Amino acid sequence: MMKMKQPYLTYAVDSNGKLVHVDDVPKGKACGCFCPNCKGRLLARQGEKRKHHFSHLSGTECEHAYESMLHLLAKEKVQKAFYEQLSFYIEFEYTSYCSNVNCIFKRDFGKCSQTSRRRFDIKKWYDSCKQEKAYDNITRRSDLVFFSKGHPNVAPIYIEFCVTHASDDAKLNSGNRIIETIIETEEDINAIVKEGLVEKQVPIDEFAYRFRQITAFYGFKKYDNNNNMSSEVPVIRFVLYQSGKIFCTYSSCNCKAPKRTYHNSLCEIIMLRQNFDTITAACDFAKYIAYQKFGIKNCEMCSNYVPAWSINARNICKLYKHLQMPKWQFDMYGGFDSSIAKTCKCFNFDIQEQQRQFSFHKDTFYIVL
Repeated sequence: MMKMKQPYLTYAVDSNGKLVHVDDVPKGKACGCFCPNCKGRLLARQGEKRKHHFSHLSGTECEHAYESMLHLLAKEKVQKAFYEQLSFYIEFEYTSYCSNVNCIFKRDFGKCSQTSRRRFDIKKWYDSCKQEKAYDNITRRSDLVFFSKGHPNVAPIYIEFCVTHASDDAKLNSGNRIIETIIETEEDINAIVKEGLVEKQVPIDEFAYRFRQITAFYGFKKYDNNNNMSSEVPVIRFVLYQSGKIFCTYSSCNCKAPKRTYHNSLCEIIMLRQNFDTITAACDFAKYIAYQKFGIKNCEMCSNYVPAWSINARNICKLYKHLQMPKWQFDMYGGFDSSIAKTCKCFNFDIQEQQRQFSFHKDTFYIVL
């Protein structure tokens, strides 16, 4: 397997220990620069054909020179940007959760939440930035730390640049405010200088089931509980009229204030969409709840009713000849008036089907309005 060629080394360390660009030093050996990783002598190659870069005087390139360069460069550039720019931003995802522990939808629908991006100019609170400063409560050093000399009680923000090795869990979960960001190219560093430290993740498979965290925030307050939180919950709404007519429709309701949509209805039953495969299944369940509460007859609850099983079939009554019901009532969409059960002398409530529905949906959430 061929080894991938390392990107060009465009920065090196001079004799004073400072990071310098290849275009800012004399050509060749006269550059007086050293590898940021192995400390070996370097040449400044400033030809016309290839991108200007440093190479090792020994002729053997250092495997980790580029990564070490990125690490030093990130610290230098971000620190410089903090001091020279009027603003320096951090941005992360913030979630507000509903604080209502008695929410009637919580069991099936889950806890309501709203997510937003929050962006802060940290120069409003912090006035200083140092490299390789020790953490306050653990024996580790950070790549950078933002802190306030004017307000020493303000908790510092530690920055970790991940080039080859990520920070260990003990550091990340130490309770400090830490921002860890992956650096792979000079462009990644330039993006931080321009946009700030922005929480970001990218999918690592084509289906976006797994994600790779590029910039992560630890120890920050990133959520709260909010009394004003509410959501529109997707529901199936069963509607019953005094006449006995019924229908079901897809709808929604506010989780804090579910109410009727059809004001002339006798009652409405709302059920969560996720609990039913089809709207027909929801209607079959709800109609028996409505009958139990109001006792209004409908052909669909009669043992003589035969439902259609396809769009081209017909809902029909087994006793339509005995009841002298004309065939034109049974159109191809099964649209005959099933509320005629209110006055039908042959109505026979299907108690077995009701028991089956109630048994199958015994834990199903619903609200009668």
